[in-house]
Amino acid sequence: MAPISWVNSDATRDCLLANAVAAETAVRVASLFTQLMGAMGVTFEADCHLFLRRAHQTACLLGEPDDLYLAAARIERRISR
Repeated sequence: MAPISWVNSDATRDCLLANAVAAETAVRVASLFTQLMGAMGVTFEADCHLFLRRAHQTACLLGEPDDLYLAAARIERRISR
């Protein structure tokens, strides 16, 4: 991950946490929606399958939540010193 010292640390930390929560929540909600729909949820014709694929793609673009949480913790540690 690139060095983050060139921007506002509070805003960067908040953005990292928002990305991590958004990625986790999108995948979780789309997975639950697919399970709720049952067998129809795993077909390509159903919208919930599209939502699940899109949620996984978006989560990959935002970054791994564990990495984002770790980066936010490092920034918080720098701020509190």
